[in-house]
Amino acid sequence: MTALWQRWTVFTGRQMDSRPLHLVRVFIALAILGDLVAMARRDVLPWILYPGELGGLVMHPSSWYLFEGAVWAGPALWVIAGAAGVLVAVGVGVRPAMVVLLLAYAQLGHLYIPGDRGIDRILRTVMLLLIFSGSTGSQPSKTVAAWPADLIRWLLMLVYLSAGVAKFGARPGWHALETPELYQIVCSPTTGRLDGMFWYDYGPLFALGGVGAIVLELSAVLLVTRFSRYWAVLGALLHIGLIFTVELGMFPFGMLALYPVLFGPWTGRMLDRLDPWLVGDWRGPEP
Repeated sequence: MTALWQRWTVFTGRQMDSRPLHLVRVFIALAILGDLVAMARRDVLPWILYPGELGGLVMHPSSWYLFEGAVWAGPALWVIAGAAGVLVAVGVGVRPAMVVLLLAYAQLGHLYIPGDRGIDRILRTVMLLLIFSGSTGSQPSKTVAAWPADLIRWLLMLVYLSAGVAKFGARPGWHALETPELYQIVCSPTTGRLDGMFWYDYGPLFALGGVGAIVLELSAVLLVTRFSRYWAVLGALLHIGLIFTVELGMFPFGMLALYPVLFGPWTGRMLDRLDPWLVGDWRGPEP
């Protein structure tokens, strides 16, 4: 038992380059800021920030845990989340700013519960991990404990596996040659970006893509192995494809925000090549 515990403490205490976690922090903040801006640009703020008596869709004021149903809670939370997101992105007061962002963003989810998406909960979970990692302190080191990155990989593995299992359960629709599920999604009048009439005769191509998506998601167990960076290349291409074919809001951007951890050493090498263009040493002092 002692030997197992020693192996566990060595494993959880091993160090990694802190820069992938720094990038995850910045990208998460940018994804949330982009989503907050999109709410305003699409003129949906009055619906999701105000209760029904003011023309909004907020139906459960008792779930506003910090503000006890105050009618001004929604706009205040939107402003607070935006301000905290800016601080997190630029690296000012990172840990307290991330705590504020986490709480404000969670409260926004309580205002309009149907709008609290899976990606919102994923990013909040990762922010919670980052708060307790060494990458958000007042004096970040060049190396930090690797356990937050391990948990991010584990979380993403579960997300992709659950998506793959769900698609596999509905596999007749995903590999059908006529109007396969993937075609219906990317050509949907409400969420798709592709012209359904133009792509109608390419059913086998979408059937192949659907099968490929299932295989990729079911192979997400590779994320907890040394092959995670190679899997991440295909995963990143999947999300980039979603950006151009489906209107999914923040989802593909939020998922891609976590990929610096999956690329592992490749992230550090890329940043090493960018060092001549970086201002100062953003990695902080030596531990």
